[in-house]
Parts: sequence; structure tokens; C-alpha cells
Amino acid sequence: MIILGFMARISLEENFNPDEFELPRGFTKKRRRSKKIGFKKGCCLLFFLIFLFILIVAAAAVIKTGIWEIPVLTKIFYQIPKPPRIVQANDDFFQKPLNFELNQEENYLSFNLTEQDLTSILRRHLTGENNLIFASNLQAAISDNQIEIFGLLLKPISANITIVFKPEIFDQKFDLNLIELKIGNLSLPPVIGEKLINYFFGGMLNQVGDLKIANINLKERQIKIFISGGKIPELVNNLIKPKPEKNY
Repeated sequence: MIILGFMARISLEENFNPDEFELPRGFTKKRRRSKKIGFKKGCCLLFFLIFLFILIVAAAAVIKTGIWEIPVLTKIFYQIPKPPRIVQANDDFFQKPLNFELNQEENYLSFNLTEQDLTSILRRHLTGENNLIFASNLQAAISDNQIEIFGLLLKPISANITIVFKPEIFDQKFDLNLIELKIGNLSLPPVIGEKLINYFFGGMLNQVGDLKIANINLKERQIKIFISGGKIPELVNNLIKPKPEKNY
């Protein structure tokens, strides 16, 4: 009997094919359902991680502007921007007329502006009581190939602004060749930068556009402007050095 049972067991094991073995229907359905649940959990986790990554990148971008402060993250992503050097305004700039050089052969006038003079002009136009856009630390630093304007913007938001550009003349039209515009430590695309420049400096640019500027030369810490045509020095002085409004 033992021998027959052993032979029968061997016979069953030899004839067993796991591929042909069918599991109970209930067990099969439960196993498929668990696979679907696992797949859904994996997708949800993936989407959550992607959303979390986008949220962190957006938060880092906002923090780099310095507009909002978020504990811990601000110390990691934000550093207070600084200008290349501190430029003080020329206190005597609006007390004296500009010194013009007349070139009769070329038929143009020229005058020089130091970075202290340009800082005085910017502060007169953009930090006054009637047009308080920037704080009193607004300044302009001039190098031999670009001008950098730096200051604390007060409205519509409060943030440090850095504008780097190179003034150029095309067909006697003044143009700002924007190199870089940053809010805090965040660099903005050129399209947004140009719109912000027009918003902040549109009035000044319109006044400069009334002059027939023939050329602009940049030197370290100063700029030389050449004007052609019949524009007289008094007009230039009125545009650059507007008289203070009287209070009646």
C-alpha cells in the first residue's frame, strides 16, 4: 500500500502543470483589484511629487524677489542685492546750468553728465513727493559699456530693482538696450523688463525723445551726449532740470 501511494504521488507530481492550473475566481479578481489600486496609488504619488516640485520652484522664485519672506526658505534663496558701488547725488546739479560745448563744423552741442548728476536727475523725477515711486537710495552707476540703475521700489510693490542697459541711438531716436532687469535676485524676461521700464521711466523717455540726440558716449562714471539740430541749451536745461513747482 505504501509503495502504491508513493507511486501515485509521483504520478500526480509528474502530471502537474502550473500553467494549466486555474485559481479560484474570487482569488483572481482580488489579485487584479490589488494591482489596479497599486497603480492608482503610484500615479497619485507621482502627481503629488510633481506638484510639490512645481510649488517649491514657484516659492523659490517668489522668495528670490524679496517681496515676501518665508521662514527658513528666505535664508536659503534670498540675498539682499547690492549695487556695484554707492553713488551720491550731486547737490549742486540743479543750482547751475549745464556746460555745453558747441561744434560749429559738425553742427551739434554736447554736454557731460556724471553718474552723480544722473542720480540727481533720477531722484528728482522718481523720488519726489508728487511722484514717489522709488526710495531715496535710487542711484545710477555708469561704466564704459552700460548704466546700472539700482534702488528700492516702493509701488506698486516693495522690492529692490536692478536695471542694466546700454543707451543707443537709431535714426536720432533714443533707445534703451536692456541688458538685465532683476527684482531682488530674480532676473525677468526681456519682454517683461521692457514693459516695466516703460511704466517707470516712460515720462522721462518721452522728454528725451524730444531732443535730436546724435550720439551717446559712455565712459567710466560719466556719459557724454551729442545733440544736433536747432535745439537750444535752454530747452535742454528745462527738460533735464525742471523747475520746482510753486506751492500757492
